[in-house]
Order: sequence, then structure tokens, then C-alpha cells
Amino acid sequence: MMLPTIVTQVLFIQIINHIPRFVTDPNQNYTQNFGVQWNKFSKTQIDDINQKQSETRFFATTNWQPEELAGKSILEAGSGAGRFTRVILEKTSAYLWSFDYSEAVEANWQNNSNIAGGRLHLFQASIYEIPLPEASFDKVFCFGVLQHTPDFEASVKNLTKYAKIGAEIVVDFYPIKGFWTKIHAKYLLRPLTKRISPETLLK
Repeated sequence: MMLPTIVTQVLFIQIINHIPRFVTDPNQNYTQNFGVQWNKFSKTQIDDINQKQSETRFFATTNWQPEELAGKSILEAGSGAGRFTRVILEKTSAYLWSFDYSEAVEANWQNNSNIAGGRLHLFQASIYEIPLPEASFDKVFCFGVLQHTPDFEASVKNLTKYAKIGAEIVVDFYPIKGFWTKIHAKYLLRPLTKRISPETLLK
């Protein structure tokens, strides 16, 4: 089976803590806060023997079945600490290419790198600059991410480039409730909080 390979000539690439990094300027990364949070609380959303929230959500949202994913190539955009990465690796025999723009990829690596041998391909990159061949994946999914990207429409359009003809793409996003969404406290405070360091903001 021909599997997608990471394209290294597009950007300068570093490999840090086993993870390829396709991030041109980490200091200008709009996801810094997420990296700090997910590395500090890396187990918060990871399923264990007592709760299966991530597994339940993944299969209910995608309507995919474990058996249909056998041997398939899946692209996960915005992995965070790897809650859905783990579901795919533990519950299916699919090959997974997973990325996040933040340093949450380090939490994902710690949580999941020892589960499925060579089926996990984890890297740090922007949703707008995915260093993989287009039209390569049988399934593409992006959960809990799009509302945090600078351009929702551009993010979705870029993801579609990586799906094969006839592939499935599943994304989700927070509901927009008109005027009330725009005046929610978190949006009013964002111009201020964006200027605060991730470590200070976490406190």
C-alpha cells in the first residue's frame, strides 16, 4: 500500500522530541496557549477503562465503524493532546497522520507513540501549510479546532485538498448564535488576553 510521505522541501524542518516541526516562527504561533494547556493537562480528555467519552464522540460524530477503517489512511487536523488519536490507534487498524499547530503534539506523542508501532505519523504544522501530498486520504476529520483558526472557510477548503476522490471529511464547530455570540465575554476579552503570555494567562 502506498502511504503519504512528508514533503520536506517546502519548509525548513526540525525534528524536536521525535516530532517533525513545520512551523516557521513559533513566537508568532496563534496556538501557543493551547500548547501550554495541553502539555500541563495532557491526560484530561484521554479515555481510560472507566470512561469512553472520546471514543463515543468520535464514532457518533463521524458515523464511521472500526472495521471500515481497517488499512485506511486518515488525516487528523488539530490533534491536541491526542484524545481522538488514541481512539483511532486503539480501536481501528487505520494509518493515522495527525498534526497540531501548537506544541500539544508533545503531549500527543507522550500519550500515544507507544500504542500502534508505525501506524502513527505525528507532526507539528499549520492547517494552511500541511506538508503532505494532496488527494492522499480516505478520511479527514477536524474536531474542536476550526473556531480557533484565523479563517474558518479557508481552513475547511484547505482540508478538502487532502481527501481522495470519494473520501469523507467530517468537521465540527461551535454554533454561532448571532449577535449574542459576538458579545460573549471571551470574545470581548480576547484583544487583552492575546497580549498576555500563555504561562501568565493560565494562572
